[in-house]
Amino acid sequence: MSGILGQKELMSWMFISISAHLCWALANLGDKYLVSKRIRNPYVYVLWLYQLSVVPVVVLIPFVDFFVPSGASLVWLMAAGILWAFSGMPYIKAMQIEEPSRINMYWSLIPVFILLFSTLFLGERFTHVQLFAFVLLVFGSVIASVHAKGKGLSFSRAAKLMIIATLGFSIQITIMDYVFATVPFLVGFIWFSLFGAVAASVIALSPWIRSEYVRELKRMSGIVKIGLPTVVLIDLSGTALSQLAISLGPAALVLAFEGSQILFVFLISTFLSLFYPHIIKEDLDKRNVFLKLTALIFVIAGTFVLAFSGV
Repeated sequence: MSGILGQKELMSWMFISISAHLCWALANLGDKYLVSKRIRNPYVYVLWLYQLSVVPVVVLIPFVDFFVPSGASLVWLMAAGILWAFSGMPYIKAMQIEEPSRINMYWSLIPVFILLFSTLFLGERFTHVQLFAFVLLVFGSVIASVHAKGKGLSFSRAAKLMIIATLGFSIQITIMDYVFATVPFLVGFIWFSLFGAVAASVIALSPWIRSEYVRELKRMSGIVKIGLPTVVLIDLSGTALSQLAISLGPAALVLAFEGSQILFVFLISTFLSLFYPHIIKEDLDKRNVFLKLTALIFVIAGTFVLAFSGV
């Protein structure tokens, strides 16, 4: 009986993990549609995302044992929130100019950067398995950057942007992992979200984007008014499901399911390109599909190997 119960719990955990990455895949596709079809300035869009994201988080305050963390923890949470706000800007610009199936493969660089930080600052060393995973992930990301055009190949303009974005998010994640050792998850997450929203609001007031921010508000369509909060809720649902999965199952194995997000985006964007190209359109010629599939295999394999490298 206990064996059956254990199997049911495992299936439930797997379902929750995969559901989290499906939510994030849908949120990424929502980002692509809105910034490429409905909103001219991608930076204004990402600022709206951060400002809206804090609303459902603030609602949680009366239901948790909320408190002000120690001075050092608060400073780290502020740094993480600011990094979160700034790192979203190169990501959203990259999403505007590149295909979502390719952009999603760059997320595999985050564990690579985190491993590098551990080596440089914590004195940890790569195992042979981790080094192998490192090579697979980097090689997959490089292939994802290559476009077949005419008789030649070209390198994606989004590559530099996503390297900057994933580097920033990697530092932010490392900081949050450090803070969560002493601050409860919900309390830390609320403060982190508050600082991120404040940082986004300060950016919105800066001269270089203030006029664009107001202009985009004035021409905001009904689809954007519905789509924007929908993307926020889907993204936050993914975060909640991911944290639930980590609390129910082996944290190392949650990483193994990150490959499912890349696969979801690839399948959904391909389906939309074939049947609803007015929503999302990707290159589906043989050479580009081959490049994407090759990159997909390397990234998923690298993610899987890395997830089990410490098990």
